Amino acid sequence: MGAVKYFPLFFIAVLLTLHLAGICDVAAERPLVRCKYGKPAVDASGVEYFCGRGENRRDCPRNTICNTDPVDRFAVCCPRIFDR
Repeated sequence: MGAVKYFPLFFIAVLLTLHLAGICDVAAERPLVRCKYGKPAVDASGVEYFCGRGENRRDCPRNTICNTDPVDRFAVCCPRIFDR
């Protein structure tokens, strides 16, 4: 039973070691790509459309599609790519 008591400490030590070694920070170093093709749509004022959840949301303009991050870091209108 003694080993089970110390397992959380071991787990935390491993995570801390990986973090300090920079192994766990790979995703943080990667640039955030909000649109697979092109840049997010902007209105006449140059403000990006926010198409996510919330009171400030707007419908995307024609020929764009709302791209929402799975953890809600962004929700922007991206160019819609049509297959030919």
